[in-house]
Amino acid sequence: MPGKRVGANVEKLAMYFLEIGKVPTWTEYQNDKYNIPIKVTSFGHVFTSWKQAVNLVRKTRPDVWIELHTTPEPEQVAKPVAPKPAPKLSVKKDPLSKLGSSKKEK
Repeated sequence: MPGKRVGANVEKLAMYFLEIGKVPTWTEYQNDKYNIPIKVTSFGHVFTSWKQAVNLVRKTRPDVWIELHTTPEPEQVAKPVAPKPAPKLSVKKDPLSKLGSSKKEK
């Protein structure tokens, strides 16, 4: 178990990860200047590296880690079924009509 200072900062990082919904890279963490729980300049006083901080979150808060790395199952939404087109009614032609009309007149 980490010491008090490290443990408190691990808790802050875990809550930050939950807020943004993922474990950011070090660059993403640095670029998020206004929302980070530990200043970038103070980060080196608490942790030796970003990798160590992420591993401590994984080890001390497995519940947070599991929540971040499980993908929610997509809800099964029933697709609207388009109505089937009405069958085309075939009009039966009189077979004798072909006999009576010819293109050539005799």
